[in-house]
Amino acid sequence: MSDLHLQEIARLPLDQRAAHIAQLFAEGISEAPPAPAAAKQTDLGRFARRIAYWMRPDRLPLALRALAAMAGRKFLHTVPASRPRADGFCGVAPIPNGEAAMDFYAQGLCFDALPGFVALWSPPWRAIVRPAASLRLPDAGAAEAGEARFDRDFGRLLDLCEAQATGAGRKPACPAALKELYAHGLAHCVEWRAGGDTRAALVGVVVGGVFTVEGFFADDRADLGQAVAALARRLAALNFAALDFRGPSPQLRGLPIELTSRENFVALLTQPSAVRAGRWRNPETPTQQQAAA
Repeated sequence: MSDLHLQEIARLPLDQRAAHIAQLFAEGISEAPPAPAAAKQTDLGRFARRIAYWMRPDRLPLALRALAAMAGRKFLHTVPASRPRADGFCGVAPIPNGEAAMDFYAQGLCFDALPGFVALWSPPWRAIVRPAASLRLPDAGAAEAGEARFDRDFGRLLDLCEAQATGAGRKPACPAALKELYAHGLAHCVEWRAGGDTRAALVGVVVGGVFTVEGFFADDRADLGQAVAALARRLAALNFAALDFRGPSPQLRGLPIELTSRENFVALLTQPSAVRAGRWRNPETPTQQQAAA
């Protein structure tokens, strides 16, 4: 910018100087390429639609849980299970395979499914049934005569637990891990059949002296009671300490539930049982059931 050029601008009328001064400062500056306005509008519109989708009141809690899970996966490489919160929440973790699931069970943890993750819990109180040759069940007389089968059609029973209506039982959090554990003889199932149909089923995992139920369903409370009674007989014969249902729930009403503290439950996990990895023998015959009644 030369002094001569500035002097020429100074002689111009005042109302013309501003445009020439602006030109001086723009000299040597190339114009920026035009912004792809259409592409920007498309991206912004897509982003706005996604935000609006998850901001709906019925979806916002799930979105917040998913964000918490994403943060946990990035920053929580290990699970702080030794110091659970008062309500038992211990953090989040990626969906476990069979080996990782067994590590969680051995620590007394249970988990609930989230989109792509699991929430880890160590409840302050566990709902257990003490294995026995005979259980007192108030609805036992309402159940049809039937038979219990162990470790048959594991995949089908797992699918039935997953497909049940909400509130009718418990859906398993990690079906893939359970299938893997079943293949290694560490997960088991019991089916209660009557009239040629599946009336109830329980699917769970063995750790030490505890059988933890991960999924179950039943047509009614009487059928669930029969399945639980059959499993309790089998566990008693194998010297198990507890049949674990995780926490109290309305579906368990009528069962001989006992609440045990977190510390006592972890101690039960260390007790030995007479079971070895592998399939449980079938079936429990009606004669055996009548003898136990």
